[in-house]
Amino acid sequence: MGRLARSGVLVVARALVIGGALVIGGALVTAAMAAGCGDREKQPHAGDRAAGVTARRDDDMPLAVLAKVITRPEVSGVPAGYQLMKPVATEPNAVLLLDQAEATMVPIYIGTTEAHSIELRLRGQPPPRPLTHDLFDAALRELGVELVRVQIDDLREGVFIASVFLRQGARIIELDARASDAIALALGNDIPVYVAEHVVRYTGVAIDSQLTR
Repeated sequence: MGRLARSGVLVVARALVIGGALVIGGALVTAAMAAGCGDREKQPHAGDRAAGVTARRDDDMPLAVLAKVITRPEVSGVPAGYQLMKPVATEPNAVLLLDQAEATMVPIYIGTTEAHSIELRLRGQPPPRPLTHDLFDAALRELGVELVRVQIDDLREGVFIASVFLRQGARIIELDARASDAIALALGNDIPVYVAEHVVRYTGVAIDSQLTR
């Protein structure tokens, strides 16, 4: 894992993508170090690189995959094999997820539009006019559907695979989603974001308090 800086209470105030590298609190994390952690332009998985698979955008995925709906019984609590992580900061090209121990971050490279929506929601600041995530929230409320939780489930061909869980009456419906959309919806509805442990192991960046002393 790479290392990020932390001093006392962790405050992530800046995260800048400069020349293909992520800079956080003065520490440098290259895109290569965080391979595979993009929501739009991604680095391929190590196995994919060996097979000659190139990076891709998750909005190039087939619509049938993005619109997949699975109905399952009620779900609650932390899913097995996942851990709770909190979105803590965004910049034009990234959103950062922090674990509960404040020891590991997962950076996800996203588009500027998605980053803007997430940043507004982190600040609790409504936009002048509804953005896409605001429209989706309003539609769910009018239809009597509740957002339950979101998950970052996997990394395939350099693309984060996420799930959004909705409650409609006695049913729980699972929707396939982009990581950026899932995180934005979670923030807007004050629900948890769970990240698969193998995703954290592969894309996580360790935070080292010694770097700032």
